[in-house]
Amino acid sequence: MPIRIAFRLSDACLFVAKLAIGAMTLLTVADVVLRILFRAPVPGTYELVSMLGAVGVAGALPHVQRTGTFIFVETVTERLTERASWRLRGLTLAVEVAFFFVLAAQFVFATEAMKRSGQVTDILHMPQWVVYAAVSIGMIAVTAVAALQFIELVKGRRLS
Repeated sequence: MPIRIAFRLSDACLFVAKLAIGAMTLLTVADVVLRILFRAPVPGTYELVSMLGAVGVAGALPHVQRTGTFIFVETVTERLTERASWRLRGLTLAVEVAFFFVLAAQFVFATEAMKRSGQVTDILHMPQWVVYAAVSIGMIAVTAVAALQFIELVKGRRLS
């Protein structure tokens, strides 16, 4: 059950990431076209593209973790024994869980701090905590996926 929930959250994050990247692309194209044709750029494009990029990356990470489509150094692992490869995978998953847990916690704390302070962007005066909250969700999702992968790895074989 937790695996299904984590995978659904991963899928939802990927959907949001796709929307963010698509919006970022459309906004950039619109800004360039309006600059060239009418000398009228879209106000706040830089801010919006930065925010959408952060949401896009954070939203894609859970899917990348889940599917294993990240860059993996096969030249090292293919020479290892099955047991050594399994141990290396366990170690990397444990480090990933710890790293993304700390990152998720920091983003959650930063979200709360920004919400309390009312911090907004310079040009559009949009609340910054909204972007941090979206990134927090992505970090929580990637932590959950990595933790479940670690648990499944340990269940499959006992650490010795």
